[in-house]
This record gives sequence, C-alpha cells and structure tokens, in this order.
Amino acid sequence: MTELFDPEGPESRNVNAEAFEDQLVQMGPTFGWQFVCRNVDVILKAGQPSRGLDILWAVANVWDGKIDGWIMEAKRKKDQRRYTPKELQEEVQSLHDRVAGLRDSSRFHADETIKRARIDRLVGGMLAHRNEDFDEAKVRRHFRGFELIRNEEKGDPTRVLFCGPQTLIGIADVFNHCGRPTKFLWLPTHRRFKRWGKTCSPDQLAAGLVAYKNEERDVVLWVRDGLAKRDMAGFADLAYTWGETIKIVAFTDLNGDSRRLLAEAWRQVAASANARQQGRLPLEVVALDSQPTMKEFDQLWPGAVAA
Repeated sequence: MTELFDPEGPESRNVNAEAFEDQLVQMGPTFGWQFVCRNVDVILKAGQPSRGLDILWAVANVWDGKIDGWIMEAKRKKDQRRYTPKELQEEVQSLHDRVAGLRDSSRFHADETIKRARIDRLVGGMLAHRNEDFDEAKVRRHFRGFELIRNEEKGDPTRVLFCGPQTLIGIADVFNHCGRPTKFLWLPTHRRFKRWGKTCSPDQLAAGLVAYKNEERDVVLWVRDGLAKRDMAGFADLAYTWGETIKIVAFTDLNGDSRRLLAEAWRQVAASANARQQGRLPLEVVALDSQPTMKEFDQLWPGAVAA
C-alpha cells in the first residue's frame, strides 16, 4: 500500500457512516417518519454498559393510530467480503437485543425525549446498508439461514427489518421517475382492512412492495424485484383485493428487453383485470432497471453524500 491516507480506515469509515446517516435522516420524512434523535448512548439496565443507537424514528401506525418507535442502524460496507453470514447474524442479533432491551425498560417510556415524540410502543429495528457492490440474492440466502436468539415472552416479538442497497436505490428510483409520494397504502391483512395514510409502513418498505399516491394522485405500485409471467395474475389479484386503480407498476429489477418480451402477456392480464369493476392495472409496466450504484439515492437524498 503506497497511499498515505486510507479511505477505508477506521476514521474514514466513521466519516462515511455519518454521511450515510445524514442521508437516512433526510430520507425519513419522505416516508412521513418523524425524526426523534440520533447517535445516542442508552443504558438498558443499571450497572450495564451503555449501548449506541444510530437513529430513532416515530412512525404513525395508520391501522390503530398509535405511534410506533423504530430504531434504525446505518451500516456502510466496503465490498461483498463484508457480507458474511456471521457478520450479518451478529448485526441483526445485536440490533434485536438492543431494541428488545429497550422495549422491556420502563425508563424508555419515562424519558422526556420519548414523551415529546409521543411514542406509544417500541416495535423493532431497521438495518440499513449502503454498498455499491451488492448481491441481493446472496444476502437473502444468508437471511434464510438465520435463527435469532429470542429471550422474549411477549406475543409480539421484536422485529428486525433489512433495508439493503437494492431497497434504498429502488425506492429512490421510483420516486425520482414516477413521482414523489403524498400518501401510502397500508396493505390489508387477514385481520385488517387497507388504509391510506401519510406514513409508509417500514415492513412494506423492507419487503420491497410499496403502493403510494404521487403528486398527480395516481396510484403507483413499486416492486423491488423483477417480473415473471407466473406472477402476473398475482398482481391482478392484488389490485382486485385492494380495490384500487393502479396507474403505474414499476419494477426495480426489470430492464427494457425483458419488459418488451413480457409486454403482450402483461397486456392480456391487465385487459382481463380491467374488465372487472375494481382492481384495474396499466396496460404497460415501467422497467426501472435500477443500477447497482447509489446514484438515485444520492440524487434524492444528498445529505452530505457518503463518498
């Protein structure tokens, strides 16, 4: 190594991580999330060492009107070698333990910062990764083998969500090209009806399926993955179940060539769906073909732009 300064040394990584946190803090309000605090050390129990937290969000839960607390951890990765199953397991487990410890602490809700944010409950954590050399399939394989160590007796266990580069790039890409959000659809479940609200569900963002209304009041459906013929009827079923006229369906992992090959099959499915009284689809889809760089993310939420 001939360079005097190491751009990936501990101090440089700290600066880059802070710049990435700046961008996440800028990103949150786009989803309707209220920023509470960042870079704080909390004491879970008396006599124990403090634990650091990157960002705390207050998210209005559209279904029940309560304010959910979410702790976001920002990670800046150099390359694929950093995405090892062992490291990912440790990151997820560490975040889970910190959130679970705070959920069980009466001191959390007694704190003045929490009271001012009107947080009713601490729900879970979000792990956000920034890396331009990213293999989504590889990380998903890692996650399938994970087994969290849970020491909770509650019926609502602590959740930890993963927002990798493809999620951050993809959602920025659709906002840049299909319009900024004004409302988000909280998708129906077997226990709840759909509802529109000003906040985006963190679970839906991490899952890579977000429906929102843009400035033109068009309903946009963003899908982080690609499109296959076998899945087309499923999108028609979703539109029918939601009872929505979806004007734009945009796929992050779909390029122009694939879109052209699938165009006729999609048009047939959409035409059939549009013959019904509810649940209409566009006759063409949008192929975002999002590139594995953070350009779209940096453009929408520049912050200090993590170098």
